[in-house]
Amino acid sequence: MEKHDLHIDNLITKYLDKSITREECAELQEFLKKNRGNLSYFVELRDLWLYSGAIYQPSTSTQAALLSFLKRLKRAITRSKIQKAVYYTSQIAAVIVVAIILYTTAHTGNDTPHSTHTVLTAAQKSRVELPDGSIVWLNTDSKLVYPEAFSSAERVVSLEGEAYFDVAKNRACPFIVKSQGQEIKVLGTSFNVRNRLDSDYAETTLVSGLISLRFDGDSTPVILSPNEQIRYSKSGRSFQKNAVLAHEHIAWATGKMTFDNDKFTDVIPYLERKYQIQIVCPDEIADTLYLTLVVRNESKEEIFKEISRISHLKYTTHENTIYLSPP
Repeated sequence: MEKHDLHIDNLITKYLDKSITREECAELQEFLKKNRGNLSYFVELRDLWLYSGAIYQPSTSTQAALLSFLKRLKRAITRSKIQKAVYYTSQIAAVIVVAIILYTTAHTGNDTPHSTHTVLTAAQKSRVELPDGSIVWLNTDSKLVYPEAFSSAERVVSLEGEAYFDVAKNRACPFIVKSQGQEIKVLGTSFNVRNRLDSDYAETTLVSGLISLRFDGDSTPVILSPNEQIRYSKSGRSFQKNAVLAHEHIAWATGKMTFDNDKFTDVIPYLERKYQIQIVCPDEIADTLYLTLVVRNESKEEIFKEISRISHLKYTTHENTIYLSPP
């Protein structure tokens, strides 16, 4: 375990026993942001805390909790168990970099602090369940901020990066996603938002239901229907609405791409991107062939064998090019 000063250990312990203040929480967050080593230290200490059972013991002070925790680790956990726990937490850290409670002040007149959860992802995607039962799949290098409990008037979250939302229906309480200059409002639907800090373009793709978008405070919303996408330029403050295959844009989250009687002309671009190949098929075939197909983690050989079987086409491969032709 990397060594850190007692002050940081105190902050982490205060977080674990839920006695941390807003200022201390902000300091801890800055510590975690500095580098991956700090983050790994936090995750390791948190999980060892849980493992030792210290979190279930009432403590009269944070210092006492820390000392009690360290004693319990020494007494109760063997080196092999620690190594096992460290390995386990390193796997967790790859999926969810940190889920730390930040304290914000709600605009409710009594200024009562409410906790807010921030989830950051690193190398892998993660699944988050929100307080209302909505599910969010968060792609790599993305950030989601949501409250511990939604208000009765609206459900507001903020996003940096890419996420697929499956929103629980509640007509009396709209679900709002705020993401770098755009605001997406829904009642209950599924959609994908891609809005990364290093890209000028933000894309919102609707899978089911209905959503409205506002950009940079515009008063007139843009309405999206299923299989439509808004591509917004943040620098130009302009957008385009396009017809798309929505399932293609959520394949990263669902782990599969479903084509339901789709024209082969529309299937080709997806297969070319997924397998990094070029597909050559006569237009008269591509425009008249309709496929029902589910693509998961199959190899390109397995997929084209299946396409050949259901379409009665012959396929040949030369380097990175697939040729399709009548038998």
